[in-house]
Amino acid sequence: MTARYGGRLAAIGATALLTAAVFVLPAKAETDAKAVIKTYSDIALAKYEDSLTTAQSLDKAVDALLANPSAETLNAARGGGGGGGGGGPPPPGVGGHAGPQARSR
Repeated sequence: MTARYGGRLAAIGATALLTAAVFVLPAKAETDAKAVIKTYSDIALAKYEDSLTTAQSLDKAVDALLANPSAETLNAARGGGGGGGGGGPPPPGVGGHAGPQARSR
């Protein structure tokens, strides 16, 4: 292939690439700012409502623990009473739980 044809092929390739970019790049969807703000505010509201509900449940569980200390009410206050906290041991390094690194090998 001579330099004469190589230059033409490069020009044709560049033209094809630019043409494709002109038609493909504008294909992104238009974004409605108000809809985005509403979506994010709905998500934030749901998270705050969930936090409030969880805090109210914890408050009731702690009141029950103080009124009647037992393993059952302690477990409920820790979140093991089916009310959201998940129960089980705390994550490593939280609440005196040393995690897997404390196990003997």
